[in-house]
This record gives sequence, C-alpha cells and structure tokens, in this order.
Amino acid sequence: MVLLTAIGLGILISIPPGPASSLLMAAARNGERSRWFKLLAQVLAADLIIMSLQRTILLPFAHFFETFLMKAAAGIFLMALGILSFKAHRKAHVPRRSGSLFWLTLFNPAVWCGMMLIVSWSLSGGWTFLLGFQLGTALWYVILAVLFMKLSLKVQNRILLSSFVFITILGLATVAQAFTRI
Repeated sequence: MVLLTAIGLGILISIPPGPASSLLMAAARNGERSRWFKLLAQVLAADLIIMSLQRTILLPFAHFFETFLMKAAAGIFLMALGILSFKAHRKAHVPRRSGSLFWLTLFNPAVWCGMMLIVSWSLSGGWTFLLGFQLGTALWYVILAVLFMKLSLKVQNRILLSSFVFITILGLATVAQAFTRI
C-alpha cells in the first residue's frame, strides 16, 4: 500500500507545469528520444539526491531553502531558462547545456521545500516510499510525453510557449518574493 500511495503522490506532484515538464515536452515534440530519456534521468537523479540528503542529514535545516539568496538565485535561473527557451523555441530546439535540467532541479528551492514534505511523509514508509515517489514522477512524464505527441503541432507549440512564459513569470515571482522578505 505504501508503494501505491507513493506512486500516486509522485504523479500528482509532478502534474503542475514547470521547467522539467516544459523541456521534456519540447524534446518529445522534436522527436529527441535519447535527449528525453537524459532529461528524465536528470530530474530523477536530482530529486533522489535531494530526498536522500534531506532524509539523512538536512531535515533539521529546512529553513535554509527559504532564504533570500536561494530564492533570488532560483528565480533568476528560472527567468533565464524561460526566456532562453522561448527564444530557442523559434528555432525548434531548447537550450542544450548538458545537465542543465539536473542543476535547475537540484538548486530549485521549490523542489527542496516540496521534497521536504515528501521526505516527512516517507519517514514511516522508508525508502520504499521515496522510490515509489520516483516511479510515479517518471510515470507522469511518460504519460505527458505520450499525450503531448497526440496533439496537433499548433496545439503543442501553444502549450510549450505558454509553459515557457509560465516559467519566466514563476521566476519573476520568486525573485519578487525573495526581495519582499528581506
């Protein structure tokens, strides 16, 4: 039962649009299957590192990820990703820096805060819960890629452009929130 609950949570928490889903959709749209798998591996690896660190040593220091510096840096990074992705979209590709989604996920305070909740739930379910959560996340991105590819190219482009704008606005809001809490 723990495993099924964790898989369900992994799916539900991965549904909101963000950098990972946008880049994975773009890679799927461009038919870049190997790139899609690399991006998925980057997200899952960063999530697993975050959850492992939190579970073993960082649980008492969760407040750090709400600090001004972390929020401002994450917001600027999100804005840059959104703007660069929006510009690159016209050329039918997304930014190609190796490991960029790994680092974006690893240094995203929203991921750290969200994972802190997942880790706190996992304390009774152990590593089975955390691995089930990872499986649910991967399952959501597979479903997303399959469903996304069934849409017309025009609809795919609108969804991608909207997600890049959303990421840019999310970055701007994160920076603004960091400065309002000084």
